[in-house]
Order: sequence, then C-alpha cells, then structure tokens
Amino acid sequence: MNPPVRCGMCARAIQPGDLRFALLWKIYADYDGIIDLGDELLLEKTLLAVEKGSARDLEEKVYMESRHILCPACREEILETLSSLEEMRSEAGSDEEGGEERNLH
Repeated sequence: MNPPVRCGMCARAIQPGDLRFALLWKIYADYDGIIDLGDELLLEKTLLAVEKGSARDLEEKVYMESRHILCPACREEILETLSSLEEMRSEAGSDEEGGEERNLH
C-alpha cells in the first residue's frame, strides 16, 4: 500500500478520500520594457553574473513555478495571508494605473 500523501506545508498525512487541495504558484519578473544602457558598470556586472550563473539559477531569477498538496488548515492559512496582503495593498492605495487586477477569488 502506498504511503499517505502529506501536506506540503505542515507535513500532516492526508489519507485517501480526505479533503486536500492543490496549490500551483508562479512568480516571474514583471519586465517593464526599459533597459538602462547608460550604466556601463551595471551592464558589465550583469553580463558577468550571466556568464558565471547556471542556466537553472538564471531561469529562477525570472521565473519559478511549483505545485504543492495542502490540507484544509494550511489552505486557510495561505488564503488568510494572501488576503491580508491584498488588504494592505488596497489600504496603501498602491494600485498602478492600467495594471492587471490581482484580486483573490
């Protein structure tokens, strides 16, 4: 018999038939289309970093994605955290003009 699936946050065992959730997250660079070519020192440092870094390291600097199984309690904890971030952003009035909607569903 296969071992039970475990929650990706708290490691709690989730038995077959128990309620569980899949979390898929992505985080990626939000490129604004502007590259400052006037700072030669910064360009040199950037090129050196690119040459020294592995392909995986470089990719993770601009894009990451991961999938996790969550128990109901950890799902709630993540939703509360994300909701509080949305509330802080709304209170600070940091919505950018023309930006994408980032509301939770």
